[in-house]
Amino acid sequence: MQRVIQFGTMLFTDGLVLWRRGDPLLMGAAIAYNSLFALVPLGIAFVSVLTLFSGSDALIDNVFEWLSTSLPPQLASFLSDILRQSVDVVSGDRFVILVVSILVALWSGSRAVYAIQKSLRLVQGTIDERGYIRARLTGVVVTVGGGIAIMVAYGAMLIGENAWEEITATLNLPSVGFARGAVVLASLLWVFALLFVIYRFGPPEPLPYAAINAAAVTVVLYLGTIIAGALLPRLSNQAIAVFGSVGVILLWLYFVGVVVVALPLGSLTLLSVLEKTDRQ
Repeated sequence: MQRVIQFGTMLFTDGLVLWRRGDPLLMGAAIAYNSLFALVPLGIAFVSVLTLFSGSDALIDNVFEWLSTSLPPQLASFLSDILRQSVDVVSGDRFVILVVSILVALWSGSRAVYAIQKSLRLVQGTIDERGYIRARLTGVVVTVGGGIAIMVAYGAMLIGENAWEEITATLNLPSVGFARGAVVLASLLWVFALLFVIYRFGPPEPLPYAAINAAAVTVVLYLGTIIAGALLPRLSNQAIAVFGSVGVILLWLYFVGVVVVALPLGSLTLLSVLEKTDRQ
């Protein structure tokens, strides 16, 4: 019993030290702010890419329909307004707008990733000697990967759902949203891959058990999103009245930011305590 109490005490004290160094609450706010700031240029870039294809109006209408059927009305309206304004902006010089929006999105997205890198570096207590460009390269790669994932996921869901509906109609089978399920699974695997890149290559020293940490964070984010999606329709009127549409999205992004920093800190704390107990 005494050893259990001692282990718990060490876990608390070491965890408190790492928590103060990494400061997940502050870094989570930085991640949320930069992610929110990237929404508008991402929306413009997304619409710009869609307009490169024939039948872009139908593709954009499908996006609006998906938002209206998948999200609470207030949040769907907020995101639809961003895309609708993006359509108006893109109607001008498409190429210049696409380049500028991508650059702004890369800047904001990489800043969010850099907040994770900085937190892990502070916890490790090391000096990053890789240089500015190399240190930021991880953030740029992850941001580009996230943007590509959005486009691929939308295209796969659109093509997959149409193909699946044709197959089920031909065979007289009920459509069960197979394409959406496949896209969700692929998205989770992609999130895991991006988190693994951050934890493995982001800090000066790779995070121990980066794959396990990335998998744990992915699961927590997925479950948290499901719970939030189930609760939000019941609380949407009160929540949006208090926070506003932007506030609700910012609150979810803050949850994401805290989780991607706090869980690795927890694993580092556990490893530190286990190492001390082995020495004793």
